[in-house]
Amino acid sequence: MADTATIVGLISSSAIGFALGSLSDLFKHQLILKRDREARASERKEARTVQRNEFQRESLLSLQEAATSLMDATIESYRDAWGKSIGQPSTTMSSVDFDRAYWKADAMTNKLQVRVRDNQIREKCYAFRKKRSEATEIFPDHAKAKAAVSAALEAVKQIHEEVGKAITALDDE
Repeated sequence: MADTATIVGLISSSAIGFALGSLSDLFKHQLILKRDREARASERKEARTVQRNEFQRESLLSLQEAATSLMDATIESYRDAWGKSIGQPSTTMSSVDFDRAYWKADAMTNKLQVRVRDNQIREKCYAFRKKRSEATEIFPDHAKAKAAVSAALEAVKQIHEEVGKAITALDDE
């Protein structure tokens, strides 16, 4: 009888040991799966952040180019209107080409300013586009038009400064 009790004890101990080992393995496996899921979620989040930052960087750089093109077109418009007011022939491109370039730069600036996540940059763009519009609409008052062009030029410089700060902040993330 002692031998049977010993055998039953050994079998019971083995069964309990096997069950506890299996439970331990199951918990370890579940922990590994949970860590893997969390790591994949973290990688996806990081990839989205990198993708969003790259999109912002590209949009910001394109916004600088578009605002500069729009400022160039504004200056050309001012020079052309001023030249015409004193009887000089137009020295800029044809009016059709000029209008296309002007409206393309304006549309691009508008499109890009809404893509930018930074509210301060968007506000600077709105201010710049308003001043740029004033510069082209208040002619033939040469002094006011010149002041408006100068104000628009200052506004575009502020856009460039804010974009520089925003790109630096993206790089620091």
